[in-house]
Amino acid sequence: MDISSIVSEISADTRMNVEKHYNSARKAKFFYLMPVIVAILIAILSVTDIINGSLIIALVAVVVVMFLVPTIWYAIQYSKLNKFYRNELIKKSMDLAFDSYVFEPKKYINLDYVLGTRLFNSNDVDEVNGCDYLSGTYKGVSFCQSALRMVKIVITYDSDGHRHESRQTIFQGRWMVFEFNKDFATDLTVVEGFKGGDTSGMERVKLDSVQFNKKFKTYAESPHECYYILTPQLMERLIKLEETYPGTFMMAFQGGKLCIGLAGAKYSFKVQMKGKFDFNKIIEQATIDISLITDMVDVLKLDEKIFKQ
Repeated sequence: MDISSIVSEISADTRMNVEKHYNSARKAKFFYLMPVIVAILIAILSVTDIINGSLIIALVAVVVVMFLVPTIWYAIQYSKLNKFYRNELIKKSMDLAFDSYVFEPKKYINLDYVLGTRLFNSNDVDEVNGCDYLSGTYKGVSFCQSALRMVKIVITYDSDGHRHESRQTIFQGRWMVFEFNKDFATDLTVVEGFKGGDTSGMERVKLDSVQFNKKFKTYAESPHECYYILTPQLMERLIKLEETYPGTFMMAFQGGKLCIGLAGAKYSFKVQMKGKFDFNKIIEQATIDISLITDMVDVLKLDEKIFKQ
């Protein structure tokens, strides 16, 4: 996506507002150091007996207040910054990228698109949260995606019979679904360094590409049909995507859908504050978030005839 074309669509007022809130959030972030410095001084003074216990308690209370004030200030400024980022920069980027779309930041993807893939055991998922639900079409291919986190609650008992509860993250990253006008001939899953899920009734398939077999494990209900879906060209494209995007890939070709999970991918459509304000870098962030979706279609060539009736 051309960054300059997006920059040209942004008004001067919007750019000034983004810069104002970015710099305000940076200042608030800087003030986090103040209570840390004061806390260190209190610790030094208490060790040397220069101040007494009651004074220490009073100073600790001051430190707490000093921490809360910049925390609240930062949250307010970052919220305003993200509002402009999403309503203006992300919207302009999506307008240019997609044929049509609906963006609902507070929602997440339908779990049927995740648990129905057999990549996870539904009994292992006890808590789910997510955000940044986006659906639409790109080059005629319908898609939806969101950030997603799934957690398993693990309960154990010690030798005295005391109950202990811990949380194990099953998946955290971005989940995407691409829909087609025909059903795939067989259910097929491709996973990278991933253990779990339900492969009952499926066979492990060794494909012709040694490089692909090293990176991914492939399971299919019908190994014969698997070769018609995972062609040498498609395997090369999947390897390219795996090398381009950090994280752990998992894919399911099922019915008329291709479901792709990228575990470890950062939550999308939020400003990453790094260094001084640079408008072009912020625009670049917006394009990277969107490119993860468009690259799946472009690199895998999902708009080609093989994926259509």
